[in-house]
Formats: sequence, C-alpha cells, structure tokens
Amino acid sequence: MFYRFLWAIKLIPIFVNHLLYIPPTSVIIYMCTFPLLLYLSVSEKAVRKALKDAQKEIFMITQKEYNKARKATLEYLEKAGIVVTEAEKERIEVADFGLGDLKNTGLQILTYVNTKKVCAKELVLTPFQTCPEHRHPPLKGSDGKEETFRCRYGEVYLYVSGPATKNRKVNPPKGVYTVFHEIILKPGDQYTLYPDTLHWFKAGASGAVVSEFSTSSHDESDVFTDPDINRMSGVEEK
Repeated sequence: MFYRFLWAIKLIPIFVNHLLYIPPTSVIIYMCTFPLLLYLSVSEKAVRKALKDAQKEIFMITQKEYNKARKATLEYLEKAGIVVTEAEKERIEVADFGLGDLKNTGLQILTYVNTKKVCAKELVLTPFQTCPEHRHPPLKGSDGKEETFRCRYGEVYLYVSGPATKNRKVNPPKGVYTVFHEIILKPGDQYTLYPDTLHWFKAGASGAVVSEFSTSSHDESDVFTDPDINRMSGVEEK
C-alpha cells in the first residue's frame, strides 16, 4: 500500500492536468477509472495512455447519414442482382469505424446468418470506400475467422501481407496501413483469407458488392492496425 500511495502522489498532477482540458461529460469517467488505475499500480506511461485514450472523440454517424448509406446499399445489391427480404433490409449495418469519415473509410454490411460455426454476409462499398486494415485473431476455442471474399459487382482491391505491389491501383485513405500486396477481384473472382491475416480492401470507381463466406464472425474482436478505430461505433440518437 505504501508504494501505491507514492504512485498516487506522483500521478495526481497528471490527473488534474487532464481534467482542465476535457469536456465535463468525461469527468465522471476519469473519476471512476483513475482510482482503479492506482489500485492496480500500473506505470505512469500506462496511466498517460489511458487518459489519452479516454479523451479520444468517438464519432458516430447521424440518422440521416445512416439512411443515405442504407439506401445506397440497397441500390448496389440490386445492381448485383441480389434479392433481399424486407427484414434483411432493416438489418443493414453501416460502419464508419468511429472515424466520422464514412465516404472514405466505412463499410455497409448485411449479415444473413452467423452461428457458432458459419457466417454469410454481403459487404457493400460505395465508390473508393475503404474497409480499414485489420485481422481476425485467434479466440478461445478457435483459430480465428477464416473468410472467402467473392466479388459480385464492381471491382475490389484487396491488400494482404506479402511483397508490396508496385504501381498499385489505389492508395489507402488517411489512417494506418502496413500491407500492400494487391489482389484485384472482379465479378466472379474470389479469394480466401486465413485466420489472423492482415488485410484491407477498397472499392473502385463503380463501388462494389462482395459476398463473404466464413467461419463464425466476432466483429467486436477484430484487431485494427489503426488505434483510433472503434469497430462498434453506432448511430447518433436524435
């Protein structure tokens, strides 16, 4: 306890300094998490990182943005000749990854089924929209998600680990990207990604529709290279 007391004395200036520059709504979060950090006796560096992370602005798309993206998704599915039910239309997910830049970094998803063993989805990208770099790590009881992408409409530029492609077709948007081995998918082409494989993909000028067939999906467990990404961000309430 003596050492924890010393940590408390040392960390109080850090804590107070952050309180002076954060929104009032964040104060409660700090008041709850700071004592816990002290109790666990984490390092000063770890405390600074935790405080910085708490200050990150989490962007959420507006209901208007969601409705617009959902409408575009249905139009692309129709172009691809994919018929969906009314119930499925209501289940369309619009992910902006917490960055607030849906036009450049985002993904529209329709999940048909996701069980303990299998998953099937449609992935829709608007022109030049990018799904950011990530991997599906091993989870308890599994090696991680294995997935096959099959292009249904448009053109998709998929990037994985391997020799970087010279003169690649597209560049990533703002963010953190580390793999640049290019695979081009046109309608009828498919590619299988094995568990824990770093990858990102981007649509061409016409947008794209990709069918995904995989083992069980756990989006909340995906590991993104960019630390600013929040996969489970949602839609703002009115």
